[in-house]
Amino acid sequence: MVGMEKDVEILLEKAILCEGDDLTIAAITGDGGSGKSSLARIVFNFAAVGEAFERRGWVVVSEEVRVRDMIKELCVQMKRTETMEWELNLMDGLELPELQQRLYQRLEGKRYFIVFDNMRRDEDWAEALGQALPGEVKGCRFLLTMPNPLSDDEDGYVHTMKCLDSNESWLLFLITVSDGKDLEDLSDIGKQILNKCNGLPLAITLVGGLLLRVKFP
Repeated sequence: MVGMEKDVEILLEKAILCEGDDLTIAAITGDGGSGKSSLARIVFNFAAVGEAFERRGWVVVSEEVRVRDMIKELCVQMKRTETMEWELNLMDGLELPELQQRLYQRLEGKRYFIVFDNMRRDEDWAEALGQALPGEVKGCRFLLTMPNPLSDDEDGYVHTMKCLDSNESWLLFLITVSDGKDLEDLSDIGKQILNKCNGLPLAITLVGGLLLRVKFP
């Protein structure tokens, strides 16, 4: 949450828990390592979000992802049971239209919130996935994390991540490497390293974790 408190508040107010019955799409954009996925995860797990939506789903969009796999994953997330492994095996034998229908039925009449993490433009699976998502339910929300903002002709709130300032960077570094241990001998090198991290949370936590392992194996 270091440096993200205001981001969480704004995103919830303007995009996720905002008033309105239309299905809306919001995006978190920013440089790689700026905390887009972390912010989306915090919002996804926020208590008020869990209360507001009957169904929640999270899909990581990779270059190798197939729409079948995305629909299967969402089907499982939307209805977790003790027979998930059996159900996944069952879905392996279903054609795409059957999978679309299964997901549609699990979301029908439910207010849902889905995060598409690491989204890119012009995804060729978007249309096929859209056919599996009911559009008549009021107040549903999509949240995308993506490196580039939506185009000017697309509607939706866009939240641009900002890099951490020097104080926030140092605080995150301390949280990462402290673990209740003495940091006096890491202070100088830590601040030198932070100057090269450019306020990117991922870079800070990666370097901090490396220093922690080297210093306290």
